[in-house]
Amino acid sequence: MKLLLDTHALIWFVTDNTNIGAKAREAIIDPANEVFVSIVSFWEMAIKLRAGKLADPDLGEVMHAVPGLGIGVLLLNPDHIRELLRLPVRPDHCDPFDHQIIAQAIAEGLVLLTNDRNAAHYPVKRMTCCGELAGP
Repeated sequence: MKLLLDTHALIWFVTDNTNIGAKAREAIIDPANEVFVSIVSFWEMAIKLRAGKLADPDLGEVMHAVPGLGIGVLLLNPDHIRELLRLPVRPDHCDPFDHQIIAQAIAEGLVLLTNDRNAAHYPVKRMTCCGELAGP
């Protein structure tokens, strides 16, 4: 399986937060799976840290930990932007970081590991942080 960790899933995994359930944690550490985090997640964390909306964790520590955990960093490319433009517009979900991460997961055929209920409104394969698979 190829996984893309949503920003909160990355933070919870790196900080060993119990919000990542055993099945999801196993999927992340399973060497048979490819696991990625979007560069957009680092951008989102930086913006929220600067705005005081995220107090924890240390962004430098998270970015440093990612390669050692076997997690690849997914950079943005034109296909991801094109997929973003195809996403349905939802007036009740205006988070541009979520939209781009969802678009990347779709464009790359990745399963998005997230607890964001809004992800269900988009054509993205997803796994909840407790390990349940859903989506098209």
